Amino acid sequence: MAEEKEAIIADERRFLNNIIKMLNIVNMMLVVTFTSYPLILTLIEYLRTKEVELMLPLLIVYPFNSYDIRYWPFVYLHQIWTGCVTLLGIYSADYLLFTFCTYISIQFRLLQHDMENIIPDLGKNNLTRFRDEEFKKEFVDLIQRHHMCIRAQKPCKLTAMGFADVNLMAFTSILSSSWSYFCLLNTMYTPKN
Repeated sequence: MAEEKEAIIADERRFLNNIIKMLNIVNMMLVVTFTSYPLILTLIEYLRTKEVELMLPLLIVYPFNSYDIRYWPFVYLHQIWTGCVTLLGIYSADYLLFTFCTYISIQFRLLQHDMENIIPDLGKNNLTRFRDEEFKKEFVDLIQRHHMCIRAQKPCKLTAMGFADVNLMAFTSILSSSWSYFCLLNTMYTPKN
């Protein structure tokens, strides 16, 4: 029985590791593309016009000429570093979410396994199992685990200024109305060409 549970955990862990490996490969390709396309465009422009026109990955205004050859390598490295830190920040939250989802999936699969195997195949002595204290203890443990999984799905609520609870429908309605008013005001105050 323990081997089957370990197999379930190993299967889910293997799936998570495969997802993370795939995302790491995609992220590395993204970093390589992000860092190399200004160099490739600069090379293409040089081959076409025979003039060096330095390019950067991001269009950022600096208090100096960032395309000056004296500053360009430092600005280029800074933008690459900024892109990598941003990518790390975004995808670390995704990795954490994948890990949490895998943990929840493991808990539900273990619960399913326990529910399927709570009554072992004992042949004719199946009815005596229901009177057994060990069975009652296992069943109570399963019910408690099930309650813990259900309790994890308790909905969250927003509180408006600490005095009124706002549910999802009210929050969506407020955002929809605000967006409508914003669009109306934007249309009214946008100068006509």
